[in-house]
Amino acid sequence: MKKLLVALGFTFAAFGANANIVSGGLTVTGNAAVTIVNSVADATNDGLWGGDGSNLDAGIYTSGNSGTLIANTAGFFTATYLGQVAGFPNQYNSDSMSMGGTNLGVAVGTTLGQSVTANSTVNFSFLDGGDGSTFANGQANTKVQGFIFLDAAVWNALHGSTYDFLIGYNDSAPVNADYDDYVVGVVNHVPVPAALPLMASALGMFGLSRRKSKKAA
Repeated sequence: MKKLLVALGFTFAAFGANANIVSGGLTVTGNAAVTIVNSVADATNDGLWGGDGSNLDAGIYTSGNSGTLIANTAGFFTATYLGQVAGFPNQYNSDSMSMGGTNLGVAVGTTLGQSVTANSTVNFSFLDGGDGSTFANGQANTKVQGFIFLDAAVWNALHGSTYDFLIGYNDSAPVNADYDDYVVGVVNHVPVPAALPLMASALGMFGLSRRKSKKAA
């Protein structure tokens, strides 16, 4: 297991490159590398969360990227609550809907979705349960508050999930920047064009009729 975690850690290092990051139907633009730290004062490395279900303290994430999340194609964007390590009753907002956390009675695995159009900024934000402020997609991180995008391949390999990215939010409590105060896994589900199943069905019927014709001959 240790070798797996080290290998995944090296995979994640490439995620910190200063360029647009594309995963599935989503892209992070204007990104900048962000280190997960336990104490803002001394920048002691905290990290190591994300490996054990809702226990976000046990894992391997030590850094991520800030930026703006863009939908590459039209689809259905979903955010799945993965847990939090925070006393504040933080929430995730999507359009006119909200999703709380475990301290608001919301279970890990709860999902909130919305339709997105191609090449659009995904409309979502986090509500800080401490001071009531919101932090939206596209805003610039402050020294403490904001969120980062994480390489979902690490989590997916450990949990058998298929997220495009993980998003870790850090609330306004001025004690750290560990980005585990509310965590979601996100994916843009791109619908299969309606014509494709019909085409596949038609081709199947065509092949069946050809086989019958050959038998008859």
